[in-house]
Amino acid sequence: MEAHSILLVSNNDQTSQLVQMELDLEGYRVMIEKDSTSGFMTARRHEPQILILDMAAPGLSPLEICTALKQTSPNITIILLTDANKVNLLDPIADDYLFKPLSLTELILRVRLNLKRHSPEKARMLRFEDLRINCDSRTVYRGKRLVELTVKEYNLLTYLMCHPQQVIERDRLLEEVWEYAYIGNNDVLYVCMRSLRNKLEANGEPRLIQTVRGIGYVLRAPASGHEGSSEDEDSNLPELVGTYR
Repeated sequence: MEAHSILLVSNNDQTSQLVQMELDLEGYRVMIEKDSTSGFMTARRHEPQILILDMAAPGLSPLEICTALKQTSPNITIILLTDANKVNLLDPIADDYLFKPLSLTELILRVRLNLKRHSPEKARMLRFEDLRINCDSRTVYRGKRLVELTVKEYNLLTYLMCHPQQVIERDRLLEEVWEYAYIGNNDVLYVCMRSLRNKLEANGEPRLIQTVRGIGYVLRAPASGHEGSSEDEDSNLPELVGTYR
């Protein structure tokens, strides 16, 4: 995993050396600038996760830097090194503060907390071959193609994606996806499966949901040379529009 990057802007060489040493030991990638103008340019160029800005550093004012960076890099976290009596003037433009004299222990703690607070959560994704499901947005893609599914089609596909390469019995799918309502009635599963396959294979893509005759279904890659849809035991069922939704 790539190390988090931190930019420290301070004209105090002793402070910079101590902070860099501590952050290096914690595994962070640290950049140092001695004036706020250079710090601003470095922040624009390298886009660090955290900017630690000493208000005593010469150059652009903290207000100018913070306002400009928040407009161009809204995800950057800005921690100001300041005197306690100046905090109220800076509340709108900074994410956090560290008071002088600087405590390295507190600095490390604040860095960790701010990284955790501002790091975006990764979307929960399911993947199999060229199928992708974003579980947070409930969107399905076949390659780059968005596949529009009904609620039951989505739930059926999601269940199979959570159990790839496993043969799932029809009764188990009915129990898990339809919650017992259709136990013993396979027609509703057949119709839903046929519609789901048609949507997943609309552009001639190879079939990924295979029928295991007499048992159920399995999500697995097609055998080489067997692309597109194929005839299954459920293919001659009449249309039962809306019954599985």
